Amino acid sequence: MSLKFNVLEEMYPKTPFDIQVESVEYEGMLQFLANNWLEASFFTLVSSEQSVWILDSTSVKAKKNKDDYPLSKAIEYCFGSGLTWTMVQCLQQDGSWECGYMVIWYMFQFVLWKRFRFPNSIWTEATTATQE
Repeated sequence: MSLKFNVLEEMYPKTPFDIQVESVEYEGMLQFLANNWLEASFFTLVSSEQSVWILDSTSVKAKKNKDDYPLSKAIEYCFGSGLTWTMVQCLQQDGSWECGYMVIWYMFQFVLWKRFRFPNSIWTEATTATQE
């Protein structure tokens, strides 16, 4: 999969690289973040409460915990090791291709509904959301 970015030249500081080289660098960075750091999951961090919630649509089957995500190490490095981590019981996927859709769905839900009562009201449904 390849992403192509059309960016305005004034949008980024001038560098010795031409715009095509920069596009490749951004593409590589996005792929690295999506595949290696996020692991197709959605992290919600509340620094004032020293709490992190991880929503992962494959976590129940895979029996994942915070140590399975490279991003958790980066968060602990930045905020310290005294964080409370919660693996949220969220909708689970049957297949292997739906994770991007699920992450967008979690973000959508959080922005529209959950943020007003968060963290008192979080996701609690771990049923299957998709079919293979």
